[in-house]
This record gives sequence, C-alpha cells and structure tokens, in this order.
Amino acid sequence: MGRVNIGELLLQYGIIDNETLSEGLRLQRETGRRLGETLVKLGSVKQNDIDWILSKQIDIPFVIVDEAPVDPDLIGRFPLDFLRENRILPLFETDDEFMIVTDDPFNQAAIDKIGGICGKPVNVSSGSGEEIARKLRKPETPGAGWPQEAIRAIFDSLGGTRFCRLDFLIRDGVCALKSFGRGEFMDHGQLPSLTTEGKVKECFDALGIPFLYHRFESGAYRLLTVFPLANRREPPVMPAFVDDFGLYLPTDVTFTDALVHGDAPVFTAPEPVAGYPYIATRARRHEHHQIVRIAETAPSAAVSER
Repeated sequence: MGRVNIGELLLQYGIIDNETLSEGLRLQRETGRRLGETLVKLGSVKQNDIDWILSKQIDIPFVIVDEAPVDPDLIGRFPLDFLRENRILPLFETDDEFMIVTDDPFNQAAIDKIGGICGKPVNVSSGSGEEIARKLRKPETPGAGWPQEAIRAIFDSLGGTRFCRLDFLIRDGVCALKSFGRGEFMDHGQLPSLTTEGKVKECFDALGIPFLYHRFESGAYRLLTVFPLANRREPPVMPAFVDDFGLYLPTDVTFTDALVHGDAPVFTAPEPVAGYPYIATRARRHEHHQIVRIAETAPSAAVSER
C-alpha cells in the first residue's frame, strides 16, 4: 500500500480544507517547493502541523523536542555544523540502537551518516525543526559566553510568556538547568561554568537581568530557583498585582517574599507592606491577601488570590 501524501493527511485530520489544498498545490507547481513548505509560507498551517503530519505519513513517533533532554556527550560525538544543517538532535542510545529526532525523516543520507558514526541502527522520530535548532544553538566550544547565550536563548523562546522560572541545580562542579514557561517544563541539560551561586548571579549581571530567587540546600546539592525580572511592562494598577507575573520589571517600589538580586526597586519583606504591590513566590495566604499576587510554582498551577 502506497504512502498517503501530506495533502490528503492534512485534509483527513481537518487541518486544511479542499480550497486551501488546491491553492497550495497551485503554488507548489509554480515554485517547486514541497507542499508542506508551501502551505506554511501561505500561513495556512504551522510548521509544527507539518512535522506532526510527517510522523503520521511514515508511521514514526512524534517528539515534543522542547521537552526532550539534551545530552552534551551524545551531541559531541557528531559535527555540530552537520547536526544544525540537517536539524538532527541525538536523543539517547541503547546497546542495540541510536535514537534521533529530525524535521526531515526522508533525509536518508544524513541518517546513514549518523549510523556510520555511532555504528548502530538509527531509530528516527519526527519533531519541530525550529525546536531542534534551539536545542543546538550552543557554541561549538564551551566558553565564558556559553551560559549567557543559553539563558538568552531561553528568554527569546519565552518572549511574551506570562510566567518564567529557571532552576539551577548545582552539584560537584556541574549545573543542570530547567525552566518553567508557557505552561511547560523544559530540561536544558548542563551548562558549563555555572558551578556556584556567585557564577549564576554573575551570568545574570552580564545579561543585565535582575531577578527574585530562593536558595535551597541538601547535602552536596544546591538549588537556586530564579524568577527573572525583565521585559518592561506596564506597572500594575494599585493596590494589587492582578495580571501577569514573570518577565515583569517593576518601575516603582515593590515588595516580595523572595530574595532579590540586581538593579530593581524590589525589596524583600516577609509580609505585604500596605500601599505597595507585593509579589508572593510562595503560595500561602496572608491576612492582606487582597494585595498579593501569587506566582506560579509549576506548569498549569497558577494560583491568583484576590
């Protein structure tokens, strides 16, 4: 049985209608582009729709790349330019196979090259090329600028989000970075150089981003939960935060139950201060709860008290 083409699958899943398909096929003939690329250029579908349909077309798994862990050791086994050019992200390996995700599962030459390097059969999944490119956005040679570039890339991908939190887990000279944003949890792998709380702060200072934070310790582990204050927005109407929390930089005196680092008119106080906005990063009730904005502590777990 022949493979169902992308146009028919897009119709089958109700992503486009017949009129849109006809227009896409007409432009495809004129431009010579692939149908999926043509429909994206028209604005009729999103690239994620095409990536997902590709997985259905050839019956392979579809991976949400932003949620996939990054293994620097696996990536380091291949030329980074090759991975970027072909939008291939190594995921993991077993004794019997090597798992990758790509936005072009028909790129057999690139898949064969992966197999030749790792010496194992390659198990292919489909995923967003844009998300793969973000995962591979690190410089080839880790250096002083890498942590800043990685964190800046996270901010760029979260532009306009209502909430953002970065978690830095430090142990034995290694720092693992995770983030919450857009209601999603993301694992960004390990960052070089950020091996102490001071170096994390230096990184944010270099980016010019003040933040709120909590510090937790357990044996050899240290966890910093960081709430960035960036991207100036309109200040809240007094006396309360009643809208977004996250990438928000107060322009007037504000109080919070978190520790504060950087240049912002935000002060630490255990309870709300009458007459001023208050950012509560810990979901608990205050007797002045009507002037408290509770920050999210996990994806899809926003709590706003009024």
